[in-house]
Amino acid sequence: MSLIEGTVLLALGLALTYAGMPNAAGVSPRYVRGFVGETFYPLLCTGLVVLGFTTILADALGRM
Repeated sequence: MSLIEGTVLLALGLALTYAGMPNAAGVSPRYVRGFVGETFYPLLCTGLVVLGFTTILADALGRM
């Protein structure tokens, strides 16, 4: 993967993390509620952020 793909994955993970945060009343969005949403949505966001960061890091180290 390239630097651009890593940046896109990182940005997507951060955007989904922000979109899934509870509002001021503490209510989560509908797609995050329930067992499946509360279990797998954070794993998806974390996975995208980690994959994006490691892709950027691997690309940067590969260019050295």
